[in-house]
Amino acid sequence: MIAIIGILFLIAAVGGAFAMRGARKWVLDAGATEVRLKDPATHALSYLVPDGQDPAALMAALAHDGVTTAMDSDGGIERLLIACEENDRALVRGVLDDANRGSSPRMGDHVVFGDEPQKAAS
Repeated sequence: MIAIIGILFLIAAVGGAFAMRGARKWVLDAGATEVRLKDPATHALSYLVPDGQDPAALMAALAHDGVTTAMDSDGGIERLLIACEENDRALVRGVLDDANRGSSPRMGDHVVFGDEPQKAAS
């Protein structure tokens, strides 16, 4: 009986260690991606996540199309950093438009990146 408890404890300890190692690797990879996307040498777009929008849904939609993203939160403002060459801008805009439309249809919303001029409200 004690041997069985010891084996179960050993299995749980080894399983927990593997889970923690996997979580650590995931966090380090996410941090490295964020650093890479913030590097001025990397061509990246910045997208301000609309209020009430789940950034994870946007990141998943972009990941589905093979686009690398990272979250950047500063002072309660959430924005996505998106690895994107200039010729892929329209693809990224379309994916974000579709994701925004699917989650919260609002008339007049249009994806605007941080390096584009904002349209004045009419």
